[in-house]
Amino acid sequence: MPNVVPGWGQAGELTTGVGVSLIGREARFRGQKVLLAAQLPNPGSVTVQFNITNQFPANARARVSTAVNGVSINRIISVVDGATITMRGESVDVEVADFTDSTISTGREYVVGITAAPGERGANKQPPMLAPLVVGAASAGPFTAIVGAIPIAAGGDVWIPIDPDAGVISVFTTLVYLGALAAGEFRVDHALATGLALQTYDPREFNDWVPLAPNTEFIHLRNLSGAINVAAIVTFGIDG
Repeated sequence: MPNVVPGWGQAGELTTGVGVSLIGREARFRGQKVLLAAQLPNPGSVTVQFNITNQFPANARARVSTAVNGVSINRIISVVDGATITMRGESVDVEVADFTDSTISTGREYVVGITAAPGERGANKQPPMLAPLVVGAASAGPFTAIVGAIPIAAGGDVWIPIDPDAGVISVFTTLVYLGALAAGEFRVDHALATGLALQTYDPREFNDWVPLAPNTEFIHLRNLSGAINVAAIVTFGIDG
């Protein structure tokens, strides 16, 4: 008889605009969730994949945890149709919650499907991804929920916190602007909460994922132009 590969699946409904909970510089899972939990027949790699139906503007996040001898490892990713992540352990737990900003959509139901099976995700350059939820005017806050592009006025700056529980290993920054923004007039810093920059660069010179500097706590975006307003799209790459 052929070998039967074990697998697990779960699906459930989420509702837009009810799940955002910000505590300090982290976004917390609360309220309505879709959950999956499984004990692997043998310790090893497990790949989790997601499906979304009733597609419309929604922002869901998943926390994926694996454990070995009671020691757990967590990853947090944005949930889009077809998103996958591979982790290793003896068991896997997944929780998905809605983090859609209520100004974008509220009260609309959609279905999230979760599947898990032993094995590795397909090899490709694109890591599992996480869109930041919060941005601050300064390293100490305050922070508010954001969606999509982050506006940064000429001469302005914003701080985006790194969730220490998410497994962020890289960052991709894209700029949108009208006019002539000279080289070096926009900077991305991988920074500590004290403001110390561990790494700094113009993202237009790195049209790719940039590895996160060790111990980075914030991504600091600085618009050094005196006249050009910029919108920045920031995406975190997650280990897995």
